[in-house]
Amino acid sequence: MKLKKIEPQVCKIYHKNDDLVTFIGVANDLEFTDFRVQIKDAQVEGYYAEFTVNGETKVLNIDKDGRCPNWQQGMFDQNLDNLWLLL
Repeated sequence: MKLKKIEPQVCKIYHKNDDLVTFIGVANDLEFTDFRVQIKDAQVEGYYAEFTVNGETKVLNIDKDGRCPNWQQGMFDQNLDNLWLLL
């Protein structure tokens, strides 16, 4: 058996205000969830994330309640996929 080095999935977070887009940073799944909670607490709008899934960039909108109505398969599901293999 060998321990594999596995890089966690990450996304890039942006804020759009009219035509101005501001890069917020890169987040892993725990950081992204925390950021969504902050959005909900502050009730702010205009945030979105970009994920690369199978070489394709996907945009994930975040509403003022921290929800992501257009969540897509392949976004932060790496660990869940591996857990299914243990069942």
